[in-house]
Amino acid sequence: MNVNQLKNSIQKQTKNLELSYQILENRYKLWLDALEQSRDSYRLLKLFTNRQIMIMIILLTKSVDHRKTKHHLLKILSSFDNINVSEENEVTLTNKYLTHYFQSLRFTSCDLSAENINRLCMKHKIESINNDSEFLKRLALFLHELFDNGKELFAGDTPLSENQQYLVTINQLEDQSSFKHSLDLKTCSILLNIFHNRLPAYYQILWCSTATKEDIELFFSRVRTFYKLTYVVMDIDVMHHKFREKLLHEQNLLSQQQEVHGCVYYFSKEITNWRNDLQPFHFTHEHQNSDVAYNKVNRLFESYNIQKPEIEIVCGDSGVRKQSL
Repeated sequence: MNVNQLKNSIQKQTKNLELSYQILENRYKLWLDALEQSRDSYRLLKLFTNRQIMIMIILLTKSVDHRKTKHHLLKILSSFDNINVSEENEVTLTNKYLTHYFQSLRFTSCDLSAENINRLCMKHKIESINNDSEFLKRLALFLHELFDNGKELFAGDTPLSENQQYLVTINQLEDQSSFKHSLDLKTCSILLNIFHNRLPAYYQILWCSTATKEDIELFFSRVRTFYKLTYVVMDIDVMHHKFREKLLHEQNLLSQQQEVHGCVYYFSKEITNWRNDLQPFHFTHEHQNSDVAYNKVNRLFESYNIQKPEIEIVCGDSGVRKQSL
């Protein structure tokens, strides 16, 4: 092969790659458009990320065309449990990993038994459909029946209509280079007391250190939709300036909203006078009492039937012998 032939071959392959990339990019944009419209129609889809929704759709899919994808996904998931995937245990594994997502929502009044999950999987199994909106609709109907359209999230007293956004000023850590994302006991205690009525679910916390534009938009959409819940925004100080501008914009829009929304707490070490529309959060003895918070979280673990992780806490001032708790 001479130089010209090699050059032409490289150019041809490059164009093919560019075309494939463009097709995938357009396909992904169509998916995001369908997802946004479906979230407006089916509110429970807002509780899950784009990635989680894609995985659940694959798990619910029955079509032969997607079988290889589903089988490959199950192999990856089951590798952590040292389980071999076969046709015989595929249904069991599918139900198991779907249940994992459902448990993470922290609902207490739904039936997550293996029998019920299997029944709903069979009822709402996704057939060979080449339509994103239909995929999302089938998943939404599954969630609607399982969680009674999220009725539990709207139980209790209606929150006040006033702007409930608070700035929580937390202590500056001495060694930020080593403990950039650490939480001290006081901050943990505040968090546990803020969520006094239930264990927080992942969708109630925005971790700004890893948040994308889509994550921020989805988070504030949840704040508006599930207005009886409490939400927190963490790691603002390490946020990229581009995404911080997006966060400020969404926070400002929320402060101008007339309709009721969820209560949001913004945690920061550096910011002491951030926005006029953020109320300062005043600490109480209970908020800073780690013993009270510890007892409270133990009761919540028991009520949710969750096994506590075996974590050893070592505490003490710098330069002294540490004591294990």
